[in-house]
Amino acid sequence: MGKHEILQTIWHNKPAFKSPPEEFKEYSTSIKQDLLEELKESLKREGVFVKELEENEVTEFITKSYRQTIDFTKMEGWKKFDENCSKTELERIENVLINGLFGVSENGAIWIDDSCIPNRLIPFISERLIIKLNKNDIISNMYLAYKKIKQKDCGFGVFVSGPSKTADIEQSLVYGAHGAIHLHMILY
Repeated sequence: MGKHEILQTIWHNKPAFKSPPEEFKEYSTSIKQDLLEELKESLKREGVFVKELEENEVTEFITKSYRQTIDFTKMEGWKKFDENCSKTELERIENVLINGLFGVSENGAIWIDDSCIPNRLIPFISERLIIKLNKNDIISNMYLAYKKIKQKDCGFGVFVSGPSKTADIEQSLVYGAHGAIHLHMILY
């Protein structure tokens, strides 16, 4: 049985969607500016570098600030690092720029899926993950986030909410244990 057949079998055997209890219904009355400020504060608490730019300033900022960045917002990056790319080739990636699909203001989680990256290892194997997010793509809470995900047809997706860190090793905080050491957020 091949990868495609396994995924199709899983897809056809997933449980039926159950509506959440009434107390989890949409509860956002926030305006866009409030959501943006809450997202920025949530990201900063998680150790994320946050930069607000105009859309036409993003490319120049990336070029000046992050040398040798692989840009997965453009097709060149997709061609070089496709799903069949070796782990050895991926290990050499230092800086990666990807699009975030939406951000959750209450906890700073940014949703990315296989429409953002050609290879699932990319957000976890790079040293610095730079996520570009449109300010209009911010929602207030995880209930709305899961509702939004349910509407998409993707094979892989993950919420990213800060640089990888753990305090398991001798009770000291370690960055980059199982993902990018640095997470930078560009809001445009």
